[in-house]
Amino acid sequence: MTKTLAIGGYSDGDKADLSRTFDPLFLAGPEDLAGLDDAARADVTAVAYKGHKPFGAAQMDLLPNLGLIANYGVGYDAIDVDAADARQIKVTNTPDVLNDDVADIAVGMMLCQGREMMQASAWARSGNWAKNGEYRLNRKLTGSKVGILGLGRIGREIANRLAAFKMGIHYYARSEKDTPGWTYHSDP
Repeated sequence: MTKTLAIGGYSDGDKADLSRTFDPLFLAGPEDLAGLDDAARADVTAVAYKGHKPFGAAQMDLLPNLGLIANYGVGYDAIDVDAADARQIKVTNTPDVLNDDVADIAVGMMLCQGREMMQASAWARSGNWAKNGEYRLNRKLTGSKVGILGLGRIGREIANRLAAFKMGIHYYARSEKDTPGWTYHSDP
């Protein structure tokens, strides 16, 4: 039996990479752990976890020799870290790898929403432009004020991008941060 379980919705490419390195047993979700026999569960020392379903004390107790849960993602909200600590199971994640991607998407979504890009695209594609004229004008985002809840790694990347739009950056965080003149709010 393998010492590694890969739990969650992995792509074919990810499965191939994991298989070359760890030869894991793949499970769709943590609910499938109960379907393994006791000996198979006892062999497992590591879990590669991808998903949002809770992975808590009950799942950990099914794997008596588990020493590591490696979360495939930035956070680990679905993993009961206190339960892992109580069982001396290490929990890891992958911070910083998606900061730029998440910030890019957040700013892109803000631009799409603020400038009504999706609605304007639908207007043009439906033939309304030819029949009824241009899509209506809407507000610009440059120079406007923006609020960011949390100025951690991703929040700071979002703020950096929005500063290029000459926006007034206001942010809430647990503590004031060293910023290039952005406005801190102690209460969201």
